[in-house]
Amino acid sequence: MKNYAVIVLLALFGASAHAGELMHGFKLVRTQEIKEIGSTANLYEHVKSGAKLLYLTSEDDNKVFSISFRTPPANDTGLPHILEHSVLCGSRKFPSKEPFLELVKGSVKTFVNAMTYPDKTIYPVASRNDKDFKNLMDVYLDAVFFPNIHKDPLILKQEGWRYDIDEKTGELAYNGVVFNEMKGVFSSPEAVLERKTYHALFPKGTYSWESGGEPEFIPQLTQKMFTDFHKKYYHPSNSLILIYGNGDREAHLKFLNEEYLNLFEKTHIDSEIVLPKAKPRPIEVSEVYSVNKGDSLKDKSYLAQAYGIGDATDPELVMGMDILAQILLQTDASPLKRALVEAGVGQEVDGDFDAGIKTPMLFIRAKKTEPGKKALFKKVIEKTLTNLVKNGIDRKLIEASLNRKEFYLRELEFRRYPKGLVFTGMVLESWLYEGDPLVRLQFEPVLAKIKKEAYSGYFEKLIQKHLLGNPHRALLTLTPRVNLDEQRSRKVAAELKKLKKSLSKAELEEIIAVSKSLKKKQQTPDSPEDLAKIPVLEIKDIDPKAEVLPLEHAEVNGVPFLLHDLPTNKIGYVNLLFDAGAVPEELIPYVSLLSEILGKVDTRKFKFGELTNEINAYLGGLGFESMPVSAKDSLDKFLPKFRVRGKALLERLPKLYELTEEVLLNSKFDDKKRIREIIQETKSGQEHAIVSSGNYYAGLRIQSYFSAAGKYQELTSGLKFYHFLVELDASYDKKSNEVVQNLKKVSQLLFNRNQLIVSFTGEKSDFKLAQPGLKKFVGVFPAEKLPLQKYKFETTAVNEGLVIPSKVQFVASGADYRKLGFEYTGAMQVLKNILSRDYLWNRVRVQGGAYGASADIGRSGQFIFSSYRDPNLQETFEAYAKAFGYIRDFGASDREMTKFVLGTVSQLDMPLTPSLKGETSDYYYLMGLSQKEIQKSRDQILGTRQKDIRALAEMVNQVVKKGNIAVIGSEGKIQQNKARFGKISSIIK
Repeated sequence: MKNYAVIVLLALFGASAHAGELMHGFKLVRTQEIKEIGSTANLYEHVKSGAKLLYLTSEDDNKVFSISFRTPPANDTGLPHILEHSVLCGSRKFPSKEPFLELVKGSVKTFVNAMTYPDKTIYPVASRNDKDFKNLMDVYLDAVFFPNIHKDPLILKQEGWRYDIDEKTGELAYNGVVFNEMKGVFSSPEAVLERKTYHALFPKGTYSWESGGEPEFIPQLTQKMFTDFHKKYYHPSNSLILIYGNGDREAHLKFLNEEYLNLFEKTHIDSEIVLPKAKPRPIEVSEVYSVNKGDSLKDKSYLAQAYGIGDATDPELVMGMDILAQILLQTDASPLKRALVEAGVGQEVDGDFDAGIKTPMLFIRAKKTEPGKKALFKKVIEKTLTNLVKNGIDRKLIEASLNRKEFYLRELEFRRYPKGLVFTGMVLESWLYEGDPLVRLQFEPVLAKIKKEAYSGYFEKLIQKHLLGNPHRALLTLTPRVNLDEQRSRKVAAELKKLKKSLSKAELEEIIAVSKSLKKKQQTPDSPEDLAKIPVLEIKDIDPKAEVLPLEHAEVNGVPFLLHDLPTNKIGYVNLLFDAGAVPEELIPYVSLLSEILGKVDTRKFKFGELTNEINAYLGGLGFESMPVSAKDSLDKFLPKFRVRGKALLERLPKLYELTEEVLLNSKFDDKKRIREIIQETKSGQEHAIVSSGNYYAGLRIQSYFSAAGKYQELTSGLKFYHFLVELDASYDKKSNEVVQNLKKVSQLLFNRNQLIVSFTGEKSDFKLAQPGLKKFVGVFPAEKLPLQKYKFETTAVNEGLVIPSKVQFVASGADYRKLGFEYTGAMQVLKNILSRDYLWNRVRVQGGAYGASADIGRSGQFIFSSYRDPNLQETFEAYAKAFGYIRDFGASDREMTKFVLGTVSQLDMPLTPSLKGETSDYYYLMGLSQKEIQKSRDQILGTRQKDIRALAEMVNQVVKKGNIAVIGSEGKIQQNKARFGKISSIIK
């Protein structure tokens, strides 16, 4: 973390202001330096409108703007969520159908989205370009204050819900983007568990309602309810605005005042977040979720205990409970997690602390369990917590958890998310509830206090007061019920059939007319005049040069080193890249299993709980993953790598080396009970991911049909890996010795100095200081010459229907375009943007009702169409097939073409943290991709014209015609289309 001196900030951003001063209608309430994030905070209130603004001035050029509203739901119709979608569908100044999409297509944004939470709605944007940043603010502010929803009722029909009449059967059905999204959300039992826990803990209040919407109740939403909600809550007096970065503060305030806020009068808005008025008491609730017929019901239940804790505006309580959740539940040394696992309560146990609502919650969850274990669940929790209060928490565990929290706060490493976006979330955790907006950012005093008292019963007192002695708690049991979704679907179908019979001819004609009007609107392009109102940058505003990621080569003790000279604030990022090519084909899934096991089992020096504490006490992190890297020009040429990622303060790098050596060379795999726990936990996580992110697994399945890299990845992170885990778990009693031996063998084949590349990200001077330790460290690995395998994967391409308990589909189709005779060009990246952000968005999302759809086109050869939370199947494949005609006849205007190019460049120019720059540079190196080739692709992108896109039409045609398909989704929809599939099977075991 950088600490900027006040004098530097004053020189950069002008003299300090004083409370009470006015600037363009804004009265300064407070100004303060926040050294923790290297920013100056100016808190304002807009006098005329009542809007509140926090301006965080920093040197960061990745500027962020967000406007948030308190939006407490009063029912389960999903009104806040549907409104979040809908305000971005045209407004006063920007009347095109979807200004949001136009921004996504053609802005050089680094972030653009909108999010609905249980009690708030946030509209954030980010960009490094000043002109673009102002454009983004303009479009978003016009959207939230002056949306077209008040004059166009078709927006609610599209984004929320509507009646559709099937052209073939004549049956009435519900459709809508959010309606289908939430059907997908609640296909996951974990989402059901969370939703029902909120309801149980906060009955008859704001948090008892589902702000996202329950599909059963979404059709109760009326146009009047919809527009009234907007009129009530989307007013500056109910808004909280944040701007972060190195922008022109005065210009931004002037713009906000003159263009928007000055048009409103300050008013009182009752947006109170209602909490239960009754005295809290422990409550127990039982709920059900759906599984498919034929699925095993064994170990398919869930147990959860949740506590309502204090007030979100109390910074010490929030940080203290967050650290306590880490201590109790979030590591392999956590006593409550270990007690529940060892008692056999569930195959997976986890928990977290949610400070994003007015009364924060601590969750304890046991997954893959039985309802009969509820009493044991309660007993183990109570007994474990009582013992911790009585006997005290292990000092090393406290130290480890404190270090982990402190490292996170100081590192400010948010991967691909802009810092200002993360700061927005932190600020709102207090500001939304009338608390101090700066308390989460100014963490030093609170952290210092907790560290001072940590070893004197601090966390034990939190346990006693907020857990053991807390009556505000809820215990939820979630059990499977066979074909529950099918029963609900039949009930809805029967109700709609009855409704249709009751409708008059005029009412039926009205439904048909609305449907036709909506379809006509969706299929009618925006006028050039409306599109021209959305500001667009010019190509000349873009740097033609690709960023050069620093990379120097060195050799230490015979091992190749990749050095990335970057400022990392005295943190060293050390990645070990081992070649996994010596592992025989039949053991490939064990490479991924090993990545899950390392660091979680005993070693020669440490029990696994002690090891976890050592890692958390001294390091910023230590992780392991299988990482196959395709060659730049072929998916059949790939490097099967195993990556070890470590980070630590420079003075603690020797400890990083010591612990990494201990884990890689001295792990013990003979604790069969512990190994099985990890297998079951990994299997549970995979099941959740398949149901929630089926598009990834469907796409990977297709790639496994046409490439060696895809086959390898399918074995290490796809459905094949999941089925490997299922089989291991089912036969573990018989195969445990074999599992142990295979883990040992794979470990010996991986961790070899002759197969190692080391990557170091940090300043060059830091590398010189670290080099002696690194030289000694790499010398500990054996240096054997191991023969590399020549994998000859047998792949039989087949079109698959893969059944999961879900109400929606993930529909994928694709092929290797290089094998079809096409070569990579940068124009393909523009094609990807056009297909994803224009064609598929309109055909599959807007017209089809899916939550999302995309085309993935990679340099190595993959071309995959996929949809996300899609109510359709056949219609989506038809949309993929018609993409050829769309591209063949592509005739965008020059202005639209510029937008597509700019949108493509924005993906290339996403700001990366130093650690990500190092990892990206490593990836390019392993691919064999040179800076010259990266620049060539950028030149091609910037030079792409309409004719270049049309020239790719035949590639699109061949991919759809000769490619394969995979659908992960509901049994009913897959069986309805069984002629499409060569094989249909159920995934979840």
